[in-house]
Amino acid sequence: MPRPRHSCGRSARGLWPRLFYRRLRSFGQLQGSTPDGQGSASCGLNFATLFQKLVYVEKYPPKMTTQGQRPSSNCRRPGNLRAMAAAIVVVLAVVPLSVLAQSESPKPAPAAVVPEQSTLAKPAAGNDAAAPGYRIGAGDALQINVWKETEASVPSVVVRPDGKISLPLVKEVDVMGLMPAELEKVLTAKLARFIRDADVTVVVQQIHSKKVYLVGAVKKEGPVALLSSMTVLQVLSEAGGLSDYAKKRKIYVLRTENGKQVKHAFDYQAVIRGEHIEQNIPVLPDDIIVVPQ
Repeated sequence: MPRPRHSCGRSARGLWPRLFYRRLRSFGQLQGSTPDGQGSASCGLNFATLFQKLVYVEKYPPKMTTQGQRPSSNCRRPGNLRAMAAAIVVVLAVVPLSVLAQSESPKPAPAAVVPEQSTLAKPAAGNDAAAPGYRIGAGDALQINVWKETEASVPSVVVRPDGKISLPLVKEVDVMGLMPAELEKVLTAKLARFIRDADVTVVVQQIHSKKVYLVGAVKKEGPVALLSSMTVLQVLSEAGGLSDYAKKRKIYVLRTENGKQVKHAFDYQAVIRGEHIEQNIPVLPDDIIVVPQ
């Protein structure tokens, strides 16, 4: 049997008041005040009166009529219902949207996850005093680091005059004339018997094997350590410069080449004027710079 319908053409229990009532109730207290707490005067409507009418229509629908009978006088006309719906729409438009935003409490942002630093991080090698092309010599101080093997590592070892160093496990190793990278490969091969896939790092801490010597009318005579590639003019500057009695045009460099001592002229006055730049040669270990007076 079909469900009896309202004489106005709508279901008595399916009218819109219930939906609008639930919609407006979510905005706040419906006891004669607006959700923003400023009273019904802010939107020009009385919420209490409006909802009393809606509830009345919901609880007491008009009497039903059979087909062919005239509608009861209690029936709400569609025009009145549409006017009431328009009024509710105006109320919804006036209510600030910020009420909805405030009703939802923002979720706290998740705390940033800080990754834990690995305890197995490779230690820093430290300051390497070696210049490109450097080769290990007697008197140089080296640091040998074997990754995660403290017993095989050495914080500092000095190269002996015979060009050897003593290390745990591998005993004596000849390092004279080797570059740091070459020594790392040699030590890795020797440690393979004791440590699988050993990671060796060689750090040059101090260089004492590479020196040039200054003799004559300079402010600071004696050896000068070659921590990097240097020219004759740079070595003289490192020694504090020439004295007042120096013969600046008679300076020369003594160098041993193929077992013979060779003399290289250096005109200080010409070089500082930008002339004979070719005389400002790079010095080599064990060179002797002579400054006559």
